[in-house]
Amino acid sequence: MTKEERDTFQTALDEWGPEAQVGMLHEEMGELMTVLNKLRRESYPGASWSALRGNALEEIEDVRIMLDQMAVMLKSDEAHQGELRQGKMQRLRELLRLDRKRNERPGVTVREATATVTERVSR
Repeated sequence: MTKEERDTFQTALDEWGPEAQVGMLHEEMGELMTVLNKLRRESYPGASWSALRGNALEEIEDVRIMLDQMAVMLKSDEAHQGELRQGKMQRLRELLRLDRKRNERPGVTVREATATVTERVSR
């Protein structure tokens, strides 16, 4: 995030307070969940897929902005966030690899595969 964005987020936190901003995050996440549910149903009276898609993309940005604001509130630095993200991405790639392998060997449960991934990533 840019310095200007970080400063803007800090100003919003100072002006409206952390409690209000956490509430706003909940609201934005709820709006995203609503539009994603409409997309999942693939049909919604009076709304085209294209319009719902556009609304979903807008809500994703609203949630991203609020999540960035939460990172500022929690005094997170971008290097630490990057490390956390890399670890989570590594875990996702490993889960995908194990899922492919499990599909090749029926009988391996998702729980067993997840335990294996957690063990490997923790090392």
